[in-house]
Amino acid sequence: MPHVHVHIIPRKKADLDHRGGSDAIYDMMAGEEGNIGDHMARAESKDRPGIGVDADRRKPRTEEEMRNEAQWLAEEMEKDSG
Repeated sequence: MPHVHVHIIPRKKADLDHRGGSDAIYDMMAGEEGNIGDHMARAESKDRPGIGVDADRRKPRTEEEMRNEAQWLAEEMEKDSG
C-alpha cells in the first residue's frame, strides 16, 4: 500500500458536553467544521505557501521515514494517554 491517510481527532472526556455530548462529533465531521480539505485549501495563500493540500508537490516517503513517523506518533499518543 503506497499511501494511507488518516485524520486523528484528539478528544478529552466531556469535551463536547456543551454541544450535547460525545455524539456531536458526527454532526461536526459531516458539516462545514469537518471539511478539512476545504479549510486547508482556503488557508493556503501566497503569504502561507504549502499549507493547503499539495499532493502533486509531495515526494514519496521511504518505508523507513514512515516507520519513524509512526513510532513518533505512537510515543506522542502515549504521552497523552495518562
